[in-house]
Amino acid sequence: MVTFSLKARASLTMAGHKAEAATWFDGGAWVTSSPYSTQTFIEEQAKSHPPKADFGKTWALSLPEKAYWYDERLSALFLPQVGS
Repeated sequence: MVTFSLKARASLTMAGHKAEAATWFDGGAWVTSSPYSTQTFIEEQAKSHPPKADFGKTWALSLPEKAYWYDERLSALFLPQVGS
């Protein structure tokens, strides 16, 4: 588990007890906490997995639709409508 957030409290909360890394944006850079300092940090990850390599790709389900518990099309029923 690796988390990224703009705020430390969100990154650490999402990471939970067993995360390999929890990172957040602070002072213009991605930072982490000492419990995660032995992990390869974000700069090395970003160099070996550049985001530009994924730009323009379309997300697709990794399993057949029937394998998921919830129908993502139904989520639109619960989202706030813009302008209403």
